Amino acid sequence: MRLRRPDIQELTSRCEQGTAVLISAPFYSQEGLTWVRPNPGGRVEFWTRFNPRDWAAGVSDPPALLRYLETVGEERVSLRVHRALHAKIYQVDATWSWIGSPNLSRAAFTSNIELVAELNAGETESLGTIVNDLRSSLKELSIPTLRAYIEACKDAIQQLEDADIWKHDDFQAAVAMADEYLSPPSTLHHAAPIRPLRDFISFIEPMIDEVPQTILDHHHNLSGQNRQGHVKQSYYALTHFLSDPRGNQYIGELIAIPLGDYPRSRLSPGFVEAWAAFLDEHATTHDSDVGYSFSTLRNVLPEHMGGYVTNGGGGIGSFARMVPLVARFLNE
Repeated sequence: MRLRRPDIQELTSRCEQGTAVLISAPFYSQEGLTWVRPNPGGRVEFWTRFNPRDWAAGVSDPPALLRYLETVGEERVSLRVHRALHAKIYQVDATWSWIGSPNLSRAAFTSNIELVAELNAGETESLGTIVNDLRSSLKELSIPTLRAYIEACKDAIQQLEDADIWKHDDFQAAVAMADEYLSPPSTLHHAAPIRPLRDFISFIEPMIDEVPQTILDHHHNLSGQNRQGHVKQSYYALTHFLSDPRGNQYIGELIAIPLGDYPRSRLSPGFVEAWAAFLDEHATTHDSDVGYSFSTLRNVLPEHMGGYVTNGGGGIGSFARMVPLVARFLNE
């Protein structure tokens, strides 16, 4: 293994000589895709993120990706996606690979300070074992499915450039569509109906000296920030999770969190991992009559909490404060 800077010519040359090319790049550009040209009989496996916020922010280009895949040919490409892919891997056959920091863009390969570890044939073969394990965590996406997603969402994403894009109904529809492609149909159900949000609010209002005032302020919109939805969406999603065996095991540790604290740092790694996996698995869960949707909540939560937000906390403040409160409510 040797450490080096990434090089466009080196990557292009390796790909042209290879018969099996794997690229894992969370972010990519139209130009970067032109560097990945396998030989006429070669195949390309492309891994990337499937996050509408990336498209809106301009750090990924699904229309350019579609054109690239169509040019290479559907029979010679495989597209796999994940909401929160971060791994950067450039691999050709079982003989050469880079792992490191650069995405598939000119800035990453020229002006940014990036580093790759270039692996030899034996090391690349060992990397293949890890790649096979990672592959099972990604969702294969067909070219027709990618095309349908782009056609349905491109106008909304390209036209919404203001700071409140994330709140727009059209953008939320794009997030919901991404969840439909990434997640299986939800099978979530309850033996007993979920109690309405008003019961939860009635439960916490007498606890005014203990409950973070932010929650009640948001629910009643006293802050004027229009965050009632954060409280509502968090309540119903957390009730589903904490009523499930995977979440119920954490109720004891959650009710032990002091309510006067901001509890984000007190949420255990086990809880966070189980919650994010639950949200990924049931992302399409919704109830139109009650007015909650897991997909809506994912649009305001950071990645490590199972959401799509990468630049800032989104709705994590409301959500984290809700966790011990909902646990107490269900425990009562």
